[in-house]
Amino acid sequence: MPAVKGAKKDLVKTVVQHSQVLHHNSVYSPACIPKVKQMAQSGMTDWEISRALGISNGTFFHWKMIYPELMEASIEGKEAVDKRVERCLYEKAIGYRWVEKQQVVIIDPITGEDVIREIEVEKHMPPDNTAMIFWLKNRRSDLWRDRIEHDVSGKLAISHEQAIKDLAD
Repeated sequence: MPAVKGAKKDLVKTVVQHSQVLHHNSVYSPACIPKVKQMAQSGMTDWEISRALGISNGTFFHWKMIYPELMEASIEGKEAVDKRVERCLYEKAIGYRWVEKQQVVIIDPITGEDVIREIEVEKHMPPDNTAMIFWLKNRRSDLWRDRIEHDVSGKLAISHEQAIKDLAD
């Protein structure tokens, strides 16, 4: 274990011990595969999935390495939700329209009474600049990334002996 000081060391030790206990007391069952896929599709992280299964994150990772069908269920579930988020980001970047049903009160011309009618109203969400920038920086980073260019020129003259002396001081 890497060197960790103070309270962090105790926490790491507790987490490792807890992980080992859960790992050794846990038995894999293929029945968890549909649950894992569904939890991944709902946006849960591996840590959240492992907790829902009553196992440590290390055990869940271990199981995914040993049981390819579990790894596949986790990946497929995450891909589905990732694609949905990507689609929503894209739509927010370019703007979109939708139809919304609303109830309105109108006066009946014959009876003069108030009548409730349902109408369809087209709504519009304009393109979002932040979503556009995010999309372009990630999808077209060759053209849209923030560039910081540094031009360094000149010579660095230091002798080997001087470098050793400076390090010794």
